[in-house]
Amino acid sequence: MKFSIKKLSYLLSCGILLSTSGIASAVDGTQIGPVMTDASGNIQVAIFKATINRIGNAGHFKAEVKIPDETFVAISGGFEGSDYPGQYLVSSMPDLNYSNSKEHLQTWKMMVKDHSWVDNSPIEAYAVGLRINGISATELKNKILVTEESASKQEEPYATRTLSKVTSNLVIGGGMEVRNYTDNVRWFGQLAVSNAPTANGTGWRGASKQHEYHDQRALKTFLLELPRHINNLTLENVIHAGNYDTSQTSYVSADLNDRADYVLTSCGAESSYGYAGFEKDTDKSESGAAKFITTMKPSRGGKCEAVYKDLNWPDNTTRVRAVVVGLKAN
Repeated sequence: MKFSIKKLSYLLSCGILLSTSGIASAVDGTQIGPVMTDASGNIQVAIFKATINRIGNAGHFKAEVKIPDETFVAISGGFEGSDYPGQYLVSSMPDLNYSNSKEHLQTWKMMVKDHSWVDNSPIEAYAVGLRINGISATELKNKILVTEESASKQEEPYATRTLSKVTSNLVIGGGMEVRNYTDNVRWFGQLAVSNAPTANGTGWRGASKQHEYHDQRALKTFLLELPRHINNLTLENVIHAGNYDTSQTSYVSADLNDRADYVLTSCGAESSYGYAGFEKDTDKSESGAAKFITTMKPSRGGKCEAVYKDLNWPDNTTRVRAVVVGLKAN
């Protein structure tokens, strides 16, 4: 794409072309309410939240929440952004620091971006912390298997990657990252369309799509899993998906109300866009209709909420839903 000098000047004056990155260091989260537990009381989860303001006026916006209580391990997270003009998910991933056990899995990292239209609203960012009775945080970090895998090449108009768990393990969380993002032009970059466990509970799937302009990206997906047996405990997980919605702005949720013996460990958001087996086929054009994630957040009571919104191109056919992962000990 080419711009004339006059066009460049206009875009700069409107705040559309920017070179400053909206990067913030990790912020200590504030715990929301008391610790939640499974029926046995051995699996303990706390949700931490921070309001993070954008630094500068860049398209991409990093939001990293650190869990200040070091007895908890960060296993998932989420965010609540503006759906108009729109802040859209780009990455949701663990902070891995294998050389420093104190910092490893202590922060959850999010990245969102506005697209086409400037949106400088602050976001609410979340980190979900896990603690298991009789196991220190350091031991738990050592037992959590984190798999990460990048696509071997950049893809367009759509990128997807699924990781599968070790057969004897349980999925407790996951994430995705759109790599090599472009920050200086708001219109460029791929946006997340799915970040969720697979329906059969065997892995985690991330997916992203370019929008309005051709943009190749390499997608990385993360999977967090635990062995079924830890010390004297036998663990079980459950994955529950909410109802589908096709509205242009879709407010969807999933909960563990009928599985109160489990406690929430992670949230996901899933779209039918480009997903084999769903009704909607992948639109191969860069401007094809799709809905993108503006909120994906955990809540107390085992509930996950997500908001999907179309962008410039109406979409009332793509099906979207929220997904929740729960864990319990026997």
